[in-house]
Amino acid sequence: MLTADELVVHVAVADDGARDELGEQGHVSAEGDVAPLGVGLAPVKGFLYGAKPAAMGLIFSAFITVCLTVVLPNVHLDNLSNSSFDGFSLVSLVLVAIFVLLSQIKINKKKLHPLILICISAVLGALIFGVFQL
Repeated sequence: MLTADELVVHVAVADDGARDELGEQGHVSAEGDVAPLGVGLAPVKGFLYGAKPAAMGLIFSAFITVCLTVVLPNVHLDNLSNSSFDGFSLVSLVLVAIFVLLSQIKINKKKLHPLILICISAVLGALIFGVFQL
């Protein structure tokens, strides 16, 4: 085991100033497509291509879980037999529908940025559930 004194070591490195070290070794971007030991990046690209549907499924599952929790607050997804379907929240259902529609609106051929949607939802949530207490 090393002590704290042994871990603190100062090594002087001679610096000859800023130069074009990357340019001296050749064209760097051409070497970026080949992994060490000559293995290409095709397996990595294949993994990411296959992982995309799984990631979308996880995101959609989280969306459905949050929507059910908000719209049906008395339903417990881990124990449906002891859940009550009373207490349906129409206001929450309308808000979910509004934000799904807002997420699809395009302005100048671009969708609204997610941070804008989060800020809008925070303001509307504070107004509807805080001020008006619906």
